[in-house]
Amino acid sequence: MGKFASYGRVPPKLVAGERCLDFLNTVEWRGRPEAREERLTSYGEFAIWAKAAGLIDGRQQRQLMALAAKAPRAAAKALAEIQQAREALAVLLAGPATRRAPSIAAINRILARDRFVLRLESDKAGYRECWELECPQLRQPLLALLREVATLLASPDLARIHHCANDHCQWFFLDTSRNQSRRWCRMEICGNNAKARVYYHRHRSGT
Repeated sequence: MGKFASYGRVPPKLVAGERCLDFLNTVEWRGRPEAREERLTSYGEFAIWAKAAGLIDGRQQRQLMALAAKAPRAAAKALAEIQQAREALAVLLAGPATRRAPSIAAINRILARDRFVLRLESDKAGYRECWELECPQLRQPLLALLREVATLLASPDLARIHHCANDHCQWFFLDTSRNQSRRWCRMEICGNNAKARVYYHRHRSGT
């Protein structure tokens, strides 16, 4: 673990407006290679993040962490795939156009390894979709995230996906402001830092 505490001690900042975009924000300072830090340093960290994001519940988190402890190789393989999918999605949303096709291909390869079936169920509360995942348990949260990504990318909200105006940060978010004016992932960090820099340079130049 680097300078950032475990998600178990300091919960993740879920500021993107969409869970699948918060997933992309599990890298700190993506645009500054010398300061970039991976937050998903173990499968356990991913399970903690997934619970905080509402992707799984507490019982599922405990099951996944116990399974990862019993099968470390499988957990390491699942984590590598999670990171691979995340980086492919980041390139798809913010990378050069020439890299988008390879990114889609990488995501589709991950999706093709497993099977999932969609069913419609009903109860007193109404109707709901029920996904049956035929894949290893350690991979199931990733498949759920990729379904959410596919839904978001195929919706009109695609045009509202942006990343932080701080080029060193590049956290993603869904801009739900009325006039598409959101610039910062977190005003209290990137926004205030930018204001401080502007203030410093103005006073230094005497303007």
